[in-house]
Amino acid sequence: MAALEWVFKHRYLILLWSELEVLLFSAIIYGWAALAVVLKQDNIFHDLCERTNNGNSTLTIGEYCLKNYIDERLDLVFLTGVLSFNAIGIVSGPFLDRFGPRKTRLLSR
Repeated sequence: MAALEWVFKHRYLILLWSELEVLLFSAIIYGWAALAVVLKQDNIFHDLCERTNNGNSTLTIGEYCLKNYIDERLDLVFLTGVLSFNAIGIVSGPFLDRFGPRKTRLLSR
């Protein structure tokens, strides 16, 4: 019963901590549109760009790039992140119900 009293005593601290975790750990998923623009500007997945020769001059990697392939790769990264973020809930939900929040939190670290 002492643990339940502690929870009631510190419930606002627990709520604040939970909100902080949501803000920190879900920012990548909810802010992906802005992050994808920055990743493109930083030439992430530049290995998908190729050197070509149009007959008159040789273009460099930065001048010609297959943007569709980069967009597809970034979409794949986003999809993988969202699926894994949600798939963990399928596993951690029953674990939380069975063992409680303390053991679930210890396992997640």
